Amino acid sequence: MTPVTLRADKFLWHIRLFKSRTLAQAAIDTGHVRINGERMERTSQLVHIGDVITMPRGEEVVALRIVCLPQSRVNSVAAMLCYNRL
Repeated sequence: MTPVTLRADKFLWHIRLFKSRTLAQAAIDTGHVRINGERMERTSQLVHIGDVITMPRGEEVVALRIVCLPQSRVNSVAAMLCYNRL
């Protein structure tokens, strides 16, 4: 069964945008990750299907719309099916 919500740090780690949850938490804590245009207030903030996550990746800004919430860390092919790049 697919979860309805998921912690932001877990989601970013599950879809392989960060190598560890610690790195995902650090990006959120420093204010680099936004959800629906708002800075995430805490790493435990919940994300939902349809939310838009925006964050810097190198010299570009990446915007992703969440399509599904994986229950665990998935391979790179399955990870790309969990979001749409905007």
